[in-house]
Amino acid sequence: MTRLSSIIAPSFHHIHKDIKEDNHTHYWLGGGRGSTKSSFVPVEIVLGMMKDTDANCVALRKVKDTLHDSVYEQFAWAIDILGASKFWDAKISPLSFTYLPTGQKIIFRGADKPKKIKSIKFAKGYCKFLWYIVTGK
Repeated sequence: MTRLSSIIAPSFHHIHKDIKEDNHTHYWLGGGRGSTKSSFVPVEIVLGMMKDTDANCVALRKVKDTLHDSVYEQFAWAIDILGASKFWDAKISPLSFTYLPTGQKIIFRGADKPKKIKSIKFAKGYCKFLWYIVTGK
């Protein structure tokens, strides 16, 4: 079992506590390369989904073509580092992770095709987590 304090950077410990206490519904995380926000966010989302059996996630990035090598891999890392790989099914086409005990999903979309975003439906539960990855200025 890995301790969360060894996974989450100290700069995010206070936000982790805030999330755990359900104090806010939205977080705007700034910081450039090396801020560890891209590691922190997937860990929090995976933990949150395993805690709330109705929660699903949509991860959005400006361009669809870059999703696999960036955001998808960050979720794969988070699931692995949390020791939860046996509970998650990873799919490449379409990009998704399914939490096997409940059928919850993490799906990935590019913001370059807005019409595909508005038609997202989940068989069970609702979209509790929406991660919009903004890169550059």
